[in-house]
Amino acid sequence: MSKLIILFLFLVMSAEVNAETLLTRCVSESGNSIYLLELDLTNRKGNIRYQFMEQDVFYDVNILPIVDDLIRGIAEFKESNTGETKGSSFRFTYDTNKNTFKELNIIASCE
Repeated sequence: MSKLIILFLFLVMSAEVNAETLLTRCVSESGNSIYLLELDLTNRKGNIRYQFMEQDVFYDVNILPIVDDLIRGIAEFKESNTGETKGSSFRFTYDTNKNTFKELNIIASCE
């Protein structure tokens, strides 16, 4: 639990892009979906915490090769704080130039 609190504090304070790690908080246009990203760009792994209404779900991430400042990956269900025992995997794109996160038809602005 303390790891999650520390991660949340880092995400809320700022978004950071460097050669190794991307930490950012992204909010959908409606404000209903929140994505907390922790992406290890060097090892092409990471985590996404997805919050939607009463849901709080964690996904493991595999990052595909980065092309033209676009980080693409696949998120697979890991666990949940709200009782979900499974979830659908999804593909996503994070545009480092526009600071946007896309999943299916959802576009989220990132800090």
